[in-house]
Amino acid sequence: MTLTLEAWQRRLFGIQRTVKPLSLAAVQSTLVKGVNVAQGVVPVRTGRLQASIGIDTVRVENTRTVGEYSAKASYAKFVEEGTVHFGPRRFMQTSARIVTPKFKKAAVTVAVEALRRSLT
Repeated sequence: MTLTLEAWQRRLFGIQRTVKPLSLAAVQSTLVKGVNVAQGVVPVRTGRLQASIGIDTVRVENTRTVGEYSAKASYAKFVEEGTVHFGPRRFMQTSARIVTPKFKKAAVTVAVEALRRSLT
């Protein structure tokens, strides 16, 4: 099979149709990992804070796929940042620090897979 420059350009212009579902899956997978890590490192006393950690949204905004997860318990911020009575126990920041390299790797995988699909 011969791929001309014009044919490749047409395929690359259509790459967005390939990237969107791949990036959505990558973001969702990363969010699940983030939630799992946060639930694994959060201090547990009653389990309420741990159970409140979950995925908020996953959406596509123009050319970006955006996902968010958080802890919904009213006292989550105090555990994360600390108070005058106890120091910070950074479960969300720890989760983000652990998951960020995994997300970067997933983004590269999405780009490579989208290019591979555009060439086949």
